[in-house]
Amino acid sequence: MNIGTYTKSLLHIVVTVLAAIQASTASGPLSVSQIVQLVILTVGSVVVYWAPNLDGKVAGYFKVIGAAVIAVLTAAAPFIVSGHITTAEVITVIFAAIGALTVGIVPNQPALKQ
Repeated sequence: MNIGTYTKSLLHIVVTVLAAIQASTASGPLSVSQIVQLVILTVGSVVVYWAPNLDGKVAGYFKVIGAAVIAVLTAAAPFIVSGHITTAEVITVIFAAIGALTVGIVPNQPALKQ
């Protein structure tokens, strides 16, 4: 197993866990909006993991496009669910943006051929 193949996924998972810790400690019990945001971030980690490390102009951005869509959905969730956004939810959106940026910054590393 080449850990470099999973670096983007691991970084996104770390950001998701940090967002969950922040959300659960910042404002007491989780609101429905925060739960929706964390579910979206978790799905984002799965998307980044399952998206292949492809080469090429467009294919190389598949993971970062998925992470960016997840960040946008995370930002939109509080407005859709409750019609407003709290400070804790804004911080979760910041974590989602950081997750998308880290996925975009870290280079793709294809799996080792055996």
